[in-house]
Amino acid sequence: MSNKVLRRVLIILLTFMCIVNMIFCFLFSLNSIKKVYLNESNINKIQELLAKDFPLEDINNISAIGYRSAWHNSIIYIYNLSNDFQSISINDNNSIGRYVQENGESIDKPLVDTLSTITIAIIIVIIIIEFVTVLKKVKHKEKSKKDNLKELKGIRKIFAIVKTKIIFYVFIYVLFYVVTTILLHKFNLEYMQWVHFMSSLIILIGGMAGIIQLLKKEDISVIMIIVLDLLLILIFIVGIYLVFKSLNYEEISYKDGYKMVENSFSDSYKDYHIDYYDYKNIFVRGKNARIRDIYHRSFSEDNYIVTDYYDRYGNYLYSKNKYEVKNTDILSNLTGVPHENEKDNKLIESIKQEDILYEKELNKKTKIQIISRGAILGQKILVVVGKTVDGGQTWYNQLEMYDGALTVNNDSKYVFINQNIGFINNLQTVLNDETQQGLLVTVDGGKTFEIAQFENIEEIGTQYLYVEDVPYVENQILKVKTYTIDYNREKTKIYYEFYSKDFGKTWEYVK
Repeated sequence: MSNKVLRRVLIILLTFMCIVNMIFCFLFSLNSIKKVYLNESNINKIQELLAKDFPLEDINNISAIGYRSAWHNSIIYIYNLSNDFQSISINDNNSIGRYVQENGESIDKPLVDTLSTITIAIIIVIIIIEFVTVLKKVKHKEKSKKDNLKELKGIRKIFAIVKTKIIFYVFIYVLFYVVTTILLHKFNLEYMQWVHFMSSLIILIGGMAGIIQLLKKEDISVIMIIVLDLLLILIFIVGIYLVFKSLNYEEISYKDGYKMVENSFSDSYKDYHIDYYDYKNIFVRGKNARIRDIYHRSFSEDNYIVTDYYDRYGNYLYSKNKYEVKNTDILSNLTGVPHENEKDNKLIESIKQEDILYEKELNKKTKIQIISRGAILGQKILVVVGKTVDGGQTWYNQLEMYDGALTVNNDSKYVFINQNIGFINNLQTVLNDETQQGLLVTVDGGKTFEIAQFENIEEIGTQYLYVEDVPYVENQILKVKTYTIDYNREKTKIYYEFYSKDFGKTWEYVK
């Protein structure tokens, strides 16, 4: 076997190894999980994002957040202190997902770095082999094409030039597309989805056509063939990815009297969302969603949950739902600290250790306490909801009802799922009337409490249904155990499970 054949076989093998390594690097990078570990520098930010996207999660039980991108719905991994995790499908507009994607480090980074190093080494070897080969050859340039081009005139000449430079014009378009996209983002604008889709097709089809055109040249070297082959594969993979990513459907619609761009998508684990963006023209819309309608499991009025409103920069403003629950006092609701004119009335002067009935530590500076304010008649006590955001130096009463104190039973049980959602098991039956306050719920951090409603109790066949302990979260579902007492069997407890999809306001029986 001649040296020339051996050299070609070696180059083919090295090229194949290089392509395989590049594919593996791309796949690992595409499917790799990015991970952010909780620490003092990021815990407040992560807690804020979790409260927005996963309000049922307790940050005290979380050690890290992972993220893996997918074609449509990406996946969030929430790791507990034992390094076990739960996976949750999300969409591209998820705040915690974007944060981990931008700040996390790939768990496959060492493997990708190793494969990248091997690929670079292979490319260097191929270049050296081809360079030595090229030095031994005498280059003969053909001028016939240029001579023929000089003889053409007018439109034929322009067409002939364009045919020989497809990749050049694709590059010009890509440069224009990228630069204008960056400029639009600077002004909080974004191309319409159809523009992204057409641009992806141009990059895919035009780029591949341009590379194939270059490969047809007769005077092209082997090293250039290898480079162009790798570039062709890269353009194909990137082009297909961009096309699939731009397939999200958009339409022009009206929301709250304004002409907007509607973009709907579903999340198999959480909810269905409809985002509305500012309409600018047929090519451009606003970058950030201004309105988001959230549904549970389907886009039907019966499953409507809430509508969130944002400013043009994507900052949350307030929410409203069909019950007209509105959150306009943003600063107070986010921090739990009253405005200046309210501080004197809500400041808790002193707290005795024996008066603390329950404490929830949200982070090192933020805590929530249920504090006893003394006993009253009928084995009942008055309690307040205290919150600190400065590590316990000052405490403020969050209650805005019942003159700032809530009447509960002596042995009531308390829990806060997070800084907003909390429950009081008042040790009474959970009949849906005002006389029985079995389970009290707050969704605004303890400012107001209401009686939780239990549906389909008649299916259990008893009027005496009690809450066992306090509600809890399991696989992103808010659950609570209840029980009845069978006096015919030595007061045996019979348990029933309920779940809630509106943060504990109403509960449905799990058969």
